[in-house]
Amino acid sequence: MKTVWTRKAYRIYVKALAWERYHVGSNASQTMVQNLFNGIETIRKMPTAGRFERKVGRHEYRSYLVHPKCRMYYWHNRKEIHIVNFIFSMQK
Repeated sequence: MKTVWTRKAYRIYVKALAWERYHVGSNASQTMVQNLFNGIETIRKMPTAGRFERKVGRHEYRSYLVHPKCRMYYWHNRKEIHIVNFIFSMQK
């Protein structure tokens, strides 16, 4: 399956990594990146693995905990997974 990121999701991802690298350290940010991409790989193999959040139109939005501090929101169809948002709990 192809993975498509929205601009909003990518912007939040980059901002959170910069925050993690600055406040916690580069090793923690590398671990977060690895966990995030492992989570995306899991979703690619089994798109219904995430928790159902809501249905808007014909899209079923789901969330998946990719890191203890990060939840990824996405929807999928037969060919693509669309990553639409991330919620990070460590930033204040």
